[in-house]
Amino acid sequence: MFYNTFHNDFSRGVYISLILKETAFQHRNIPDRPKEKKLLQQEWAPPPKDVLKFNVDSAMRADGGGGEILAIKYTLELFLESMWARKAELIIECDCKSVINWLLHPVSTPPEKVDILRPIVTTIVREKVVVKFAPRICNMKADELAKLALGAAPMQD
Repeated sequence: MFYNTFHNDFSRGVYISLILKETAFQHRNIPDRPKEKKLLQQEWAPPPKDVLKFNVDSAMRADGGGGEILAIKYTLELFLESMWARKAELIIECDCKSVINWLLHPVSTPPEKVDILRPIVTTIVREKVVVKFAPRICNMKADELAKLALGAAPMQD
């Protein structure tokens, strides 16, 4: 596992933590669940072969999803500038339902978020990136690192 915590200067001193959970060389194939049994995922699941998975989270006070948006933007930039962009697909998981909804259904985006989300949505569509909601229980390490960077108490197991 690779952990990366960084300070993002252009976002008002926001700390964001990203975790690369798996690489193309560390994978396990997970069989798909039958569609009629759509259960809410309750634990982190590794990505399929040749897929990189980033779990993103941010710890900002009253930001309205802004931290997660910046974390997803940074993840896309990091991935596309890496050698993995030519070798693997990308999954981004986030525990902020509203941000995932805005990315998957741009017409639902609040007007004040449109300008920052438009290039992210364009990149996601162009690069065929999968973005999906992961409950906080599945995103514990990302949540913990984001809160540590901010100085908040991490969620307990």
